[in-house]
Amino acid sequence: MTNNKRFSALSHYWRLLRPFRYKALGSVGVLALSGVAEALGLASILPLLSKPNPTIGSIFPILALLTTFLIASSLLKYWGDGLISKVTTSVEARGRRQLMERLVSGPWMEVGKLGQGEVTAAVMSEATQLSNGVFSLLSGAGTAVVVIILISASAVLTPSLLALALLFIVASAIIFRQRLKHVRLNETRLSAETTDIAEEVTSSLSDIKFLRESGSALDWLMRSQGSADVLGRLRRRQIMLPAATRTMVDSIAAIFLALVVGLALIVQGDITLGLVFVALFYRIIPRVQAVQNQINTALGQVTWIEKWESRMEALSEAPADASVLQDPVLKSCEVSWDRPPELVVRGVSHVFAGRDRPALDGIHLTISSGESLAVLGPSGSGKTTLLDILLGLFPPTSGSLEVNGKVLTPRDWNAFRRTIGIVPQDVPIRRGTVADNVLWGMSMDRRLLEEVIGMTQLHGLIGELPLGLDSFIDSKSIGLSGGQRQRIGLARALYRQPKLLVLDEATSALDLNTEKAILEAVAKVPWTMTVIIVTHRLAALDYVDRRVDLVNGKIQHSQQSMELGF
Repeated sequence: MTNNKRFSALSHYWRLLRPFRYKALGSVGVLALSGVAEALGLASILPLLSKPNPTIGSIFPILALLTTFLIASSLLKYWGDGLISKVTTSVEARGRRQLMERLVSGPWMEVGKLGQGEVTAAVMSEATQLSNGVFSLLSGAGTAVVVIILISASAVLTPSLLALALLFIVASAIIFRQRLKHVRLNETRLSAETTDIAEEVTSSLSDIKFLRESGSALDWLMRSQGSADVLGRLRRRQIMLPAATRTMVDSIAAIFLALVVGLALIVQGDITLGLVFVALFYRIIPRVQAVQNQINTALGQVTWIEKWESRMEALSEAPADASVLQDPVLKSCEVSWDRPPELVVRGVSHVFAGRDRPALDGIHLTISSGESLAVLGPSGSGKTTLLDILLGLFPPTSGSLEVNGKVLTPRDWNAFRRTIGIVPQDVPIRRGTVADNVLWGMSMDRRLLEEVIGMTQLHGLIGELPLGLDSFIDSKSIGLSGGQRQRIGLARALYRQPKLLVLDEATSALDLNTEKAILEAVAKVPWTMTVIIVTHRLAALDYVDRRVDLVNGKIQHSQQSMELGF
């Protein structure tokens, strides 16, 4: 590894540890004290070696001192390891928190590129890999300090044999350096394969039903097995590379010990000094190997740190939507949310990166307060892009959006979003009860809950479940049809008593009669709302004031309800 790469690795770890630098240094310091205690304990037995005829009375105090130092060394080691664990878990928690914040507030154009499997791997795996690297680095640093202390003790206790100890350290370092290149290459490939497999598994298994019905399950199994085999080989290499290094070092250690005993007998005619060195050497060897493995692991984890930093950088290149992380204080906003919002789109165009044709092209649209609007258009017409801009997911390339006569600030956006009820086509379901999935974190209002359950015709589903509203469901509950999920999503949206209700193909999984009943219930809610319905089904047109047709990113025409002819 070149000096630049070493410096780069240290820079990565310094950025991770900077908020916890004093705790990190403290943990290494405690491990150093454990090494001092161990060295003092070994030094305490020297008086025994100079006594020709030791007695119980002379042995006991020395053994008591030896025991005290060694127990103190063990306790300090335990304390140091505990401090390191606190630092590493803090690094992991901070890294995961930062990544989740960027995922929910970062520029949507970057976040939207991430696949579901990649997001899962990023949140669950990458932060853990950061902590693994930090743990290895701090443990290796602490152990290295202990090695230095024990070598220093060796220099004092057995100075004539110090050169052999140093020669062993140099030989071990050479082996370590050669093996490190293989470790880093393996970790790079392992990181890439892990992400690819996570994406493949998540994207494919998100709909096992399709795999089975389409007859593609065997093909997927064969393809995924090939990836799993590659991952298995990389994991085996991850385990065996340190084992191979350890075997080489152990072999060299055996040769050195034979030389030590031989030299002690030949040069000094007394094995006593050799035995002292052997005792120290056997305390040093495991530490040297541990330092090599730990630093080896820490440098191997740099691949994951670089990946995490690269992801964080990509999610930070454009201005973040900080509004989603701000506490909404409605009274401090300049915009009043006492009435349903009026939304005015002025000359909005949007061009996605890498595309020549604009998704939206010079859109002018006013949605009046309390108006219900249907947005229709074929796939690729710009419906989703328009809705994303109306909801503040990202700003348009040109033009502006005004809500109640004002271009919203981040604080305004966060307050505004708290007044919006959204029902997407694919309704998210959390692990929890039916009630949890309707409340979605809001406090319980039994009367309102019963009211929205009635509006969305959920009584049938709830009546079929063993515990009613308290029945447990999750994102993959087999018992939930698409229509039932959409009704839960609509109940969730209405429970907020929104000022703006957005239905994004929200009735696509419902039969015609149920769709009409729910749309009629929405039209009769006991509070006034602005309603935007994105749909391709004509049934919705009976319940809106106006329709807008989008074609190739432009409004083709707009009609009032009396002109619709339905």
